[in-house]
Amino acid sequence: MVKLGSYILPEFGYLIAQIPGKSLEKQFEVLHRHFQNAESACRGIMMTAYLKMAFQNDELKEQVIPIFEYYKDHWDVEIQQRACEYLSLLDGEEEIQETVLDKMPNFDEKLQNKNVLMKRIFSLKTQKGLSKDTTQITPEVKEEQFQTQIATSLQVGTSKAEPRPVPKRQPTKEEIKTEEPNTEPPPIVANILDIDDEQPPKADSLTQLEPTINQMLPPEQPPTMLGGLDSNFATMSVVGSATQNPIYAAFPDRFVPNPSVNVSESQRLELPMTNNLQQWKAMISPKVKEGVIYEDSRIRIQCKCEFIKFFGRILLQFESLRGSLTDVVLSCTRAGGLQVQLSKIKYTETHPQALAHFMISEPFVQSPILQVKFVQENMPATVDATLSILLNKFIEPVNLDLNTFERVWTDFGSNPNFQQLDTILKNPAPPSLSHMEVLKKMASLLIENFKLAVIPPIDQTNFRKINAVGQVVFKNPSQTDMPNSPAEMLEPIMAPVMVEIEFFPEVTMSEFKFSIRSNDVKRYTPMLLSLFKFYVNPTSQF
Repeated sequence: MVKLGSYILPEFGYLIAQIPGKSLEKQFEVLHRHFQNAESACRGIMMTAYLKMAFQNDELKEQVIPIFEYYKDHWDVEIQQRACEYLSLLDGEEEIQETVLDKMPNFDEKLQNKNVLMKRIFSLKTQKGLSKDTTQITPEVKEEQFQTQIATSLQVGTSKAEPRPVPKRQPTKEEIKTEEPNTEPPPIVANILDIDDEQPPKADSLTQLEPTINQMLPPEQPPTMLGGLDSNFATMSVVGSATQNPIYAAFPDRFVPNPSVNVSESQRLELPMTNNLQQWKAMISPKVKEGVIYEDSRIRIQCKCEFIKFFGRILLQFESLRGSLTDVVLSCTRAGGLQVQLSKIKYTETHPQALAHFMISEPFVQSPILQVKFVQENMPATVDATLSILLNKFIEPVNLDLNTFERVWTDFGSNPNFQQLDTILKNPAPPSLSHMEVLKKMASLLIENFKLAVIPPIDQTNFRKINAVGQVVFKNPSQTDMPNSPAEMLEPIMAPVMVEIEFFPEVTMSEFKFSIRSNDVKRYTPMLLSLFKFYVNPTSQF
């Protein structure tokens, strides 16, 4: 549908552009919101649509040009070629633009007469008494055919449609120099390194998990730790053995009698020693794509990152805050379950850069450390920068209906070889918030920062628990080399993630039950609990 819209809107969107809410700017906005999650071939079609729409509307050029500027260095040569050529076209002669970007020509008359879709449309109209027999498209039905063309956005026959608006004359370079400078910042391009992915279908079971991207649209603002109520939340800790808790005493059937995962296996996250700790914390969220991971009086290390399935890569830039920076050498320590590959340093006109690649093979709880050695003002120095990479970077959402979730949840809970984790946690919210308000914030947390799909409760006005589902994606053991494109990514290993958060207001509002279920593919649940506690109470190291 996105490909179809990318063809139709730049060709025929002008026909509805005068209708309120359907301007070319609005059409571009609706189309571009799908760009991040589109596959490579679809992005190419969308970029062609952006070019044609920018040709029709000068104001759209301010949004389209920064997108092309970014993709002119893209690793996919098809995307890169389009970006470079389209930039040249937008900066070229108006006569050339009109020739290249004119609307598509009519189909040949013979082809129109054999058009299966048009014959089907007119056949249906004939059956309903709305049209003459259309076994042959004759001049008598041209007008009716034109009306159908408008309705179906297909250009057939000798159309009398309103001609596409001619764009305004582009100012010359001399005129541009005399204009007032544009102080508005260019639009933010959501993807930084833009590793393409396919959009998967909805899953109806956990036997063949397929991810979904419905919850992965970029946020309008950088996400907060807990949906905007961070400052209202107090400390959070494990209450202890669930079997000694009043919730367990009142509802023992809500717990696995002998869980296979002990809460004591959960480790605390170690926070880095850096001047930009808050920004580092924010970058743990999968939706935050760029920022500063380390800064002191000597050096600032910035990064742009993208993760897909089991693979991720980070573009690193090293900015000297005093004097020149030379002889930069990188190494990675505390990689844990990550396979790491670091490129050679590239010395640019501005700052040295490098590219780091990662693949996850086993669960891990601590972020890897990037050791940076360099020479500054003829003095050698070394800094350790903790990368904002944790298990949630490799989680994908899965859509399940509630009945399927509960069935699989029961199956996982009854198998002693599978992972079952039940624990009682203190409610981090102030007493003024109801348990449903807290659960809504928890749902936002699971969606934004864990990339899980939350299943809507049956009664959204009265509920006491939320369920979320996804999968941790690990690399195939046969995947030894870093992939250069999605086509080089072997079939990964999927570890299901099933989470349940439940309140028992009739017993207490000061505590709630947090549970995880999974199979025996990878033992990751203690790490996930550590990460959940970190997000709810990011000021503590537990």
